[in-house]
Amino acid sequence: MKFLHVGVGGFGQVWANTLHQNPEAEVVGMVDISEAALTATCEKFGYGKEICFPDLETAIAKTDADVVVSSTPPARHPVDVITALRAGLHAISEKPMSDTLANC
Repeated sequence: MKFLHVGVGGFGQVWANTLHQNPEAEVVGMVDISEAALTATCEKFGYGKEICFPDLETAIAKTDADVVVSSTPPARHPVDVITALRAGLHAISEKPMSDTLANC
């Protein structure tokens, strides 16, 4: 499956490593507001900068992903998941699902 990974800094490194280690996972895009986090992740896992995007909408439009993995802060999870689902993609969100019951 082809993955877009949103949020590659901090705890996102755990997901970056998990995706990188899985031979059935192809990372076709990474999204983060931090250029430094994107650059560091590319260097660490051997990805080219062409798979880096500043926002999820652009990444979806420019890739042929199947799945979005959100490892952003919990308050951001609903936006990432809804964006993925509206684009017809599967969505994986790390826990907690959201920051409030209403957002969940």
